[in-house]
Amino acid sequence: LVYGMKGRKITFIFGIIQCLAMTYIAWISHAYGSFAMDIFYVISQPIGWYLWGHDEATKRFSPKVRRWIFLGAFVAWAIGWWVL
Repeated sequence: LVYGMKGRKITFIFGIIQCLAMTYIAWISHAYGSFAMDIFYVISQPIGWYLWGHDEATKRFSPKVRRWIFLGAFVAWAIGWWVL
């Protein structure tokens, strides 16, 4: 938390360790919904590492991109609901 508040990228190292640990715990305890969510968090850590400090890349999405993101999120939600 302190490194994140100071704007340091080392935050993502601790984040990936925590996400991997929680993914493992969810897998061995058969909490598959949590496992799926933790996999998403593991994947998002390198993306966050890359985009940290590149504010122009994250400021605004065009309306077309926003529609695709919404559609992708809805499809992912529907698949997760069906699987679980």
